[in-house]
Amino acid sequence: MNTWELLTIADKIQVSLASITLLAVIVALFGERFWRLIDRPKIEISFNRNSDRCFRWADVLQDNVQDEGVHMNVRRQYFRLKVKNNGGLARNLRIRVDVFRGDEELERFEPSTLLWISGHEREDLANGESEYINFLSQVLQSPTRIGNRLRIEVFNAAEGGIAWDRPLARYNYKIVVYGDNIGPKTFIARFTPNTDINIPGRLTIKEDC
Repeated sequence: MNTWELLTIADKIQVSLASITLLAVIVALFGERFWRLIDRPKIEISFNRNSDRCFRWADVLQDNVQDEGVHMNVRRQYFRLKVKNNGGLARNLRIRVDVFRGDEELERFEPSTLLWISGHEREDLANGESEYINFLSQVLQSPTRIGNRLRIEVFNAAEGGIAWDRPLARYNYKIVVYGDNIGPKTFIARFTPNTDINIPGRLTIKEDC
């Protein structure tokens, strides 16, 4: 005969009440933290060259190229990133980028916020919702010579000692997602130019493990 069977009905009631009380205390202490963990945002970033929403060209009537002035009738290829939330509501998402040549930081740059296609610096994403953010653009055609043919599409394109227009070259990018209710999440991207400057380069992106 086990210990439980030896207890009187009154004892069993007392044990049950104590267990319920203990469970209530545990739920009160850790329940909210548990549900926040279960319901936390789960952000993924991807680039699909076969998607017009990620990879499209456009003609820019007046293109102000940094350090080179205004050029007319410039055709640009745009590289956009798809940002998807597979978890709970993500609030005030912002995405910052830093750029490297190999492992070396580039001069005239510092981590800067990217521009959502909505034109905002921050976005909310509900469960299952996705949105696109501008990342890079490359000059494909121009009637005038342009040297800085690769642009980082920063949110604040104002003079501040930051060079967002760069010559075509291989670059590595550190992309970090921030939000009010998530910890920072890092992705690594690489741009590799085509040998023909009039053909779009190659972009790859992966989560930084």
